[in-house]
Amino acid sequence: MTANQTQLPKPAVSKLLVYSITSILTILAITIWWFYGNSAGNNYTNQVFWKFLIDLVLVLALGLMNIQVAGTRFSIATTIIFSAMLTLPIILLPVFAFIIVAVYYYLLPTSRGNWRTFYGFIMFNLVFFAGAATFRLFGSTNIEKLTGQQLVAVLLAFSAWVISNYGLIILRDYLLGVESPFTVIKHLPASLPIQLIVIPVGLLHSVILTNYDNGMVVLWCLVIVAIGIFTNHLVLLQERLQLQNDLLSQQKEALESVQQRELGTGNALADSAGELSAIAFEQSASISQQFMQLSELSKIVDQLNRSAEIIAESAYRVLQSTEQSLRSAEVGQDSLNTSLEELADLQISLEGLVEQTTEMAAQSKEINQLSEVLQEIAEETHLLAVNATIEASSAGEYGHRFAVVANEVNQLAGRARSGSLQVQKVISRLRKIVESVLDRIEQSRDQSREAVDSLTIASQRTAQVIEVTQHATVLSRQISGASQQQRSGTQQTANGLSLLLQIANEAVKISEKSRETATRLDNLSKNLHKGSSQIPPNVPPGRSDTAQISPLVSGNFSPQKA
Repeated sequence: MTANQTQLPKPAVSKLLVYSITSILTILAITIWWFYGNSAGNNYTNQVFWKFLIDLVLVLALGLMNIQVAGTRFSIATTIIFSAMLTLPIILLPVFAFIIVAVYYYLLPTSRGNWRTFYGFIMFNLVFFAGAATFRLFGSTNIEKLTGQQLVAVLLAFSAWVISNYGLIILRDYLLGVESPFTVIKHLPASLPIQLIVIPVGLLHSVILTNYDNGMVVLWCLVIVAIGIFTNHLVLLQERLQLQNDLLSQQKEALESVQQRELGTGNALADSAGELSAIAFEQSASISQQFMQLSELSKIVDQLNRSAEIIAESAYRVLQSTEQSLRSAEVGQDSLNTSLEELADLQISLEGLVEQTTEMAAQSKEINQLSEVLQEIAEETHLLAVNATIEASSAGEYGHRFAVVANEVNQLAGRARSGSLQVQKVISRLRKIVESVLDRIEQSRDQSREAVDSLTIASQRTAQVIEVTQHATVLSRQISGASQQQRSGTQQTANGLSLLLQIANEAVKISEKSRETATRLDNLSKNLHKGSSQIPPNVPPGRSDTAQISPLVSGNFSPQKA
């Protein structure tokens, strides 16, 4: 120990008590692992969670040992508080490591294999040791030096850690038949660069952690851990106290400068108060005028709102009427289509009837011709019968029988002639009836054609009416929607104007308060000017409490150097 180093008094807490607490925490961590960590089975997330709990307990034990072995005169309560404060940075590191490993594990579906898990444990410990080493290298300017024996012990401890973490895992997988020997050897070079990074980091941090199945080496690692990692925090405390002393001196100088500025500030406040009073008066008048304009505008918006409501109701009624007209037009269109179909069928029937009647007239003509032929035959037969009778009378007794036959033939010819005359009369009347029916049928056919043409035109016009009505319905709906939007927008405008009226009313009140404030500010500036003239020009420097703290810190809180 050099001459300029100060020997700290022995701590209030005995080493036996600290080592006992450390051992109890270590045994507790190992017990938690064996009873709960192993029961997690192949659930990698549960294994990492229980390993994090063990690391937390071990880091707390490390903080207690570092404070105790470094040597302080703190009480038991202070020791516990400082232990928690100094170990807080490395307590948080496993949390971030756990998040990284969890993301790595769940984002890669193929990472559930043994070797993926193996690399996951490497990442976990690497992040922990790298963060702790960074904290130790850059967070402290007074790092203790390890002795040769401590360095050898740390090397042995870390070697045991590497073997227990990786060697036993490889051996276990080989014995369980998970991997062949050649495959195991092939995996070693992949993890070698990571181990070469972890080893020097572990030397700086004095390795204290083990993996999930090797908790028994923890107590040995705790015994050989480096002494007094966080003693530099006391030096930082001394620097902060000195900084507070400097700040008090600066506050004294600032108070003197403020005293000189207050005189000028009082005059400036007086001038500003007058200007503020004039501005407040102008603002009050302007705001009152704006308030009146907003009131008129609010009335106009109310009228617009009522007009929008009337327009909306009218548009709704027009929409209902248009939809009803559209339904009626569609029904009429259906009726016209039905009538057109019926007239088309009737026209077809009339065409067929005309053809049949025409054919009947032609046949009646043929019958009339036949009756005329029969009449001619009857007349000729009558002439022959008369001639035969004359000849029979001249024949005497022999012609009597022939005369009888001739008489009968004559009677038959008479009946044939009278029958043919009656047939001609009937056929003549039938022809007249057929001609009359044919004329009427042709008239009906022409009328049906005209009706079809009229109905076709009416159907086309009805279709046009339906199209126009549909367009009118769409426009009515758009008008109704627009009127509703206009009504909503007008209502929002009315609400906004109501809010503006409230704001304007508040602005009027604020303007009045500004005038009152300007008056008070004028009075305050006058009082400030009077008060500043009564303050003495110089203030004697006060006594700083840091004068009592600095010797205590510089003498008793100097860190122990190895």
